[in-house]
Amino acid sequence: MSQPLKCPQCGASEANLLQDNIYQCKFCGSIYEYGDVKPVFETTVRQQKPISFDDKKLQEIPSKIIRFVIIGFALMVIGFAATIILSVLHKTKTSSSVPAKLYKDNNETNSSFTLVNTKEGPQVWTISRRNSDGLKEVSYFLNKIDAKENKLLASQPIGNTITWEQSLKDAYRLEGLKPMGNICWLIYGEQLTGYDVNTQQEVLNNELLGKQFSELKNGIAEVEDVYDMDGFKFTTKDGYTYYYEAVLNKLYTEEQYEDKSSLEKTFTDKTEYCFTDAERQQLYKITRKVGELVKKPLSANIVSSLVKDNEAWYKRVYKISSFEEFTPGIIYFKASVLYSDENNIVMIYQNELGEDAPVILKCLDADKKEIWSKTGEETALFKPFLKSTNSVSFLNGSQLAIMQPYQLGVSLNMENGEINWSFKPY
Repeated sequence: MSQPLKCPQCGASEANLLQDNIYQCKFCGSIYEYGDVKPVFETTVRQQKPISFDDKKLQEIPSKIIRFVIIGFALMVIGFAATIILSVLHKTKTSSSVPAKLYKDNNETNSSFTLVNTKEGPQVWTISRRNSDGLKEVSYFLNKIDAKENKLLASQPIGNTITWEQSLKDAYRLEGLKPMGNICWLIYGEQLTGYDVNTQQEVLNNELLGKQFSELKNGIAEVEDVYDMDGFKFTTKDGYTYYYEAVLNKLYTEEQYEDKSSLEKTFTDKTEYCFTDAERQQLYKITRKVGELVKKPLSANIVSSLVKDNEAWYKRVYKISSFEEFTPGIIYFKASVLYSDENNIVMIYQNELGEDAPVILKCLDADKKEIWSKTGEETALFKPFLKSTNSVSFLNGSQLAIMQPYQLGVSLNMENGEINWSFKPY
């Protein structure tokens, strides 16, 4: 008995004879051999789905592969570009946070700096030390700096090149620069040299002072800074002591200097602002008479004593005519007056204690009206000025220059408090 037709794919019994015992199922299109009922080959195409459907899929495969390749390549290009951009941004950020190199010689470093009041505006001057390769010799230079561009404008040697051993012995002989009037002074051992602030030319030295003042004709053996006068103390080689007032270009004997009251012939009225001492500080406005020669600066200690004791002695010695709290009821922390004149006061403080407390830089006028105020990231730079007792400042046109010795120099726009430039020596 012959075996009935049966499609091995769908089980249907109806089929078309193709040749010999090879049949094609009428329902699913499968081709099989009659008897063994084993498919010769099979197709998934049914009558409701034309055979062209498979061909279309086969045609789509190459385009899909190409599309995947293109997408993969595009992703690779994007990733590569992103890597380059991130690298450039990182380098830009790094380069912007690290200032450009000031000196070309890798062995040259800052020894000290100051701000000088020139016709062109506030300017940074530095003293640099240059060590030779192998640390055999040392040279010193006086430099004029463009602080905004961190660029060296001019440089000239100070003294002669010395040996490394000599530099160790001379470590404290080269003192910092001291601007007074139109001259910036430098003490190097027994040598005093004055440089014009506008030209940087040497205009005074021991030899010229000896020619100018007969008292110094035998030579200067020692030069010292003076804390209460814009000048210096000279000890001559023949053992006499004199005091030189640099701005007025006058020489005084030791006896004259000791009797300071005899020195002062002219007094002028001056309004100053000063904070009290301790943690909770108050701001006071003081009017007094100041002399031309002898400096008697007010300090937080003195103001605190005046507030606490109202001592007549302080008022008499410092010639105080009026004394009042400038901002009643306001308490400041780590405060310092950075600059004041008849019209404005610039101060720095925190409104609370703590290392993370915001630093506030503020300018008020004489009527207590706020001109401008800065805080946050803008004032983080100014931390060295907090509770400062020795900051130095001067106004040049609309530029306010403020210096914290050995740490920071800044030039501000007095009208809005914007930073023109800043300089850190180390």
